[in-house]
Amino acid sequence: MRAWFGIGAQTLALLIGATAAIAQITAQVDDTPDEVRAGSRVKIRYTLSLLDGSVLDTHVSGEPLELVQGSKDVIPGISEAVLGMKVGDFKQVTVPPEKAYGPVNPEAFRPVPRSMLPPDSVPGTELGSEDATGRPILMRVVRFEGDDAILDFNHPLAGKTLVFDIEVVGIE
Repeated sequence: MRAWFGIGAQTLALLIGATAAIAQITAQVDDTPDEVRAGSRVKIRYTLSLLDGSVLDTHVSGEPLELVQGSKDVIPGISEAVLGMKVGDFKQVTVPPEKAYGPVNPEAFRPVPRSMLPPDSVPGTELGSEDATGRPILMRVVRFEGDDAILDFNHPLAGKTLVFDIEVVGIE
């Protein structure tokens, strides 16, 4: 091999090897993903609305919401929506019940003795309790039938199509 600008073949080979090693080290040091992928820790700001435009929740000021992509901590519709997004990307996504809190389950309507409820309970009253493991249970009084109250144990957003305006503000 001939010398290249006064550099011998052996020196040139060393330089090429060193350049490749530096590129590999740089890639390892700067492993911040440029887009959301499985396992990414993602920070988002969002507004949650119903199809009629009524806003149910907003998280656009203060600390962003942090989630791990692909975890069960977030509804599937959001997890799918942020996949591939980059910092600064905005997206509006409509999430059907099947990818949110599920359809309304008729078996989640259960009678309980009216005497077990607070005395001021009326249809529409939202109540909370815990299961045997200490997890919160939410329920809503639907109606009264004799000495029973019919409670709805569905998630309050079950059966609803949700609209999210999402901005990705960080990816780790």
